[in-house]
Amino acid sequence: MDYQISPVSGNSFLIRLIPATPDEEKELTKKDNEKLLADHYRLAIRQKFGEDTHLASLTPDKFTPSIAMVELFNQSGSV
Repeated sequence: MDYQISPVSGNSFLIRLIPATPDEEKELTKKDNEKLLADHYRLAIRQKFGEDTHLASLTPDKFTPSIAMVELFNQSGSV
């Protein structure tokens, strides 16, 4: 799964999950797949910001599961 992360304001970011295969496309449309999707969002955050950055909140919108607004925190302060 690929991803795109765009800053919104402060510690808030918009993360878009981009399926790289047909199987990943199916993952985005499955019902009751929240844990797997959360894992994809966590992986995108870790790859972009490093191991010390964590998900504080995830706000779904009409485009979720492929897009979500996230608020992040870092053990050393702001992201």
